[in-house]
Amino acid sequence: MNTQVRDIAGGVLLIALGVATFAYSWGRYDPGTLFRVGPGAFPLALAVLITVLGAAVVVGAMVVEVRGVQVRLRPIVFVSLALAAFALMIERFGMVPSVVAVVVLSSLAESRPRPLEVLVLAAVLALVSVLVFRHGLGMTIPVFRW
Repeated sequence: MNTQVRDIAGGVLLIALGVATFAYSWGRYDPGTLFRVGPGAFPLALAVLITVLGAAVVVGAMVVEVRGVQVRLRPIVFVSLALAAFALMIERFGMVPSVVAVVVLSSLAESRPRPLEVLVLAAVLALVSVLVFRHGLGMTIPVFRW
């Protein structure tokens, strides 16, 4: 199967997933309003985004012929590890160590990560996460848990 057919099939699957998610969320959750967002707002927005991205993949596959695409495994592996580490660490260690782990593991997706930039980015993202989620949104995620 060539790349163009796979892209069209993948795009159609994304569109189907988006439409199904939208229909399910619309029937089960209240989306609320712009000023009082309900529990259905995020699933509906995500469904619309998935549908639009699926349409973009289909249109892109029909318009552009892709030749010689190379798949690099290193970014896929390290970004996946970063997401898994966050999911496993957030409850056991808290927000700051989890965010730092995500940044460090994600930086390993590059062939030559710069340690100073990674540390600065990790510190800034950890601080922003605490400010936004703990103080701004009032979530009860622990900052540190040892």
